[in-house]
Amino acid sequence: GVGDLIRKAVAAIKNIV
Repeated sequence: GVGDLIRKAVAAIKNIV
């Protein structure tokens, strides 16, 4: 769902940082 997409985005950002 939408929450899944948001969590994936947050995980991607954390991976970059």
